[in-house]
Amino acid sequence: MSDNVRLVTFNPKGEFLLVTEKADSPYDFKLVGGKFASETETYLEAMERERREEIGRAIGAIQYIGERPTDDAKFKRYIFWQRITDEDADSIVPTDDNDIATAGWYTEATVPECKNKNHILTAAALARAALYDATIDALLAS
Repeated sequence: MSDNVRLVTFNPKGEFLLVTEKADSPYDFKLVGGKFASETETYLEAMERERREEIGRAIGAIQYIGERPTDDAKFKRYIFWQRITDEDADSIVPTDDNDIATAGWYTEATVPECKNKNHILTAAALARAALYDATIDALLAS
């Protein structure tokens, strides 16, 4: 294991994206993201690269939340979030051009049992708080 990046992607219904990768078990649900490709890659570069590899392209703007320790506290997990449109959400499907085997939309109550469930729920809670703050800021600005 090493430092890694994760992206919580919200659709307009407030659900977040979980994927499984072609190279992993079909029950190994995770947020979009992965490991750094090199020691010189920044966390933003790693996130953009992972997003392109897994989703096939960059959609929507991403925002950095912060870093959290991995479950064993040996490494860092850099967490990002984004909100996308229904049209973009509907376009996230497995293809020959991306690494995902399955893609689905979940809430905290519907996350499947999997080895990553704890960190998925933690990242989702952090991202939901950031989404709430951004919504309040937008309302106050209008």
